[in-house]
Amino acid sequence: MNEATAEKFTDRVNFYDENQIQEITNTSGRSIFSVDENRDQIEDYSFNNPNFSFAQLQTNLVVRWEYIPGSELFFVWARGSVGNRDAADSLRDGIREQVLNAPAEDTFLIKATYRFVR
Repeated sequence: MNEATAEKFTDRVNFYDENQIQEITNTSGRSIFSVDENRDQIEDYSFNNPNFSFAQLQTNLVVRWEYIPGSELFFVWARGSVGNRDAADSLRDGIREQVLNAPAEDTFLIKATYRFVR
């Protein structure tokens, strides 16, 4: 049993050996990890390969104009793109496909404030 607040790191986590965890390739070619924690030759649970590649780019441009004292006009443009790729791809290919070639979402906002006090 693990104790999250234990002094020793080895008391907080489990280390599995090759008899407890195995990488299996399923019929679709994806990696699945099969875990047998208690070593009874029966799979206790399994999970998909946790490797992933995720990149995101968010940009903002804000223009503020104070047209009379205390009253302002804001123009905001935001652009964002996000993507997922195979973790085995190179960094350059990942950034190009996930950020530069991914469809971007654009948002344009206008905000006006007016001060009624003289």
